[in-house]
Amino acid sequence: MNRRIQTNTGNGHIARGRVVAVALAVLMALLTATAARAEPAPVTAPVTVPALADGSTSAHDRGGGYSARALVAAADAALAAGHPGAAIVELERARLLAPRSAAVASHLAHAREVASVSPAPGGRARRLAGLLSGSEWSGLALAGLALAAAGVVLLSWGAGGRRRTLGLVMGGVAVASLGFLAAAEVTPSRQDAVVVAASEPARIAPFPAAEAAFPLPEGAAVSVVRAHGDYVLVSAADGQGWLPRSSVETILPGSAHRP
Repeated sequence: MNRRIQTNTGNGHIARGRVVAVALAVLMALLTATAARAEPAPVTAPVTVPALADGSTSAHDRGGGYSARALVAAADAALAAGHPGAAIVELERARLLAPRSAAVASHLAHAREVASVSPAPGGRARRLAGLLSGSEWSGLALAGLALAAAGVVLLSWGAGGRRRTLGLVMGGVAVASLGFLAAAEVTPSRQDAVVVAASEPARIAPFPAAEAAFPLPEGAAVSVVRAHGDYVLVSAADGQGWLPRSSVETILPGSAHRP
């Protein structure tokens, strides 16, 4: 009888372990999909900048894809042609591909100096999160989830010692939480944008004759709120105002300009 009870108990542990493992696998798949959607969209929009040294006008590298080096070259060409706003956009995109590049950071600081604009405010947490890219933080988060899943399975089987497996679960959850929070911190919103036209005022209404609300220098960081006709409502440090669509470029090409 005791042996039967022990067998049933063991089978119960195994069954619960399998259920938990399947549930965590499903959870990891959902979180992976969520992380993939949160990742910066590939820069697929053509770059409207003056011709580069080789005569091209795109930030594509010779392999057909985008690279930080090609984006920096496009930014340098835009800056040389007197378009610091376009240069800042390309350097922000380059920073997404190479967050630890001192060269990209130096070029971006120079472009902002030329445009006489300051970077968007960010605290110590954002600076620390910027040590890795969004994809790297997401990978770390998924590794933490895997550790937590392994700990839960071991705990359900009664293997490895309760204290150690609980530590594994808690450590994995902590790593996963840190990874996902940091990935969200360093991944720009689809609404994050830069003023790419010569300095002009944001207006109180979406038409040219509307009263000016406040000035927005070329290169200023803004956030697109919504679109109306040929204008977009942007949010900046001085408030909200309307700018022509052509005056604003989102860092992540996407749906920010759609009505």
